[in-house]
Amino acid sequence: MRKDKNLVLINHSKGFTLVDYKDIVWLEASDNYTNLFLVGGKKIVASKTLKEFETILPDTIFFRIHRSALINVAFVKEYSHNEGGVILSEGTHVTVSKARIHEFADFIKSKSVSPK
Repeated sequence: MRKDKNLVLINHSKGFTLVDYKDIVWLEASDNYTNLFLVGGKKIVASKTLKEFETILPDTIFFRIHRSALINVAFVKEYSHNEGGVILSEGTHVTVSKARIHEFADFIKSKSVSPK
C-alpha cells in the first residue's frame, strides 16, 4: 500500500477507516472519543481524543475554535458575531470561544484574499 500523507487512520469500534483529511469538515470532543463530521454528512466516532487529532492534522487548515471543537477552515462559510460562532458549508453552527475569537479572526484573514 502506498503511503498517502493526506490520509488519516481513524480507529473506531468496528475497525478503522482511512479518511482524506481534506474531507473532514469538523471534529467534536466527546470524553475520550471524537466525533468526526465528513463531507456528505457522514459521521465517525473515533477512539482518539480531540487533542490527539489536533496534533495529527495540519495546523495550516485546522483550527481549535473551542475546547471541544476543531474545524477545517476550508469549510467556513461565515462568522456571526450575534450567534458567537461559525457556520460551516453544510449549515452547522459551531461556537467560537471568547478566548479564541481574535486568534481565529487573524488565522482566517491570513488564509483569505480580500480586495484592497
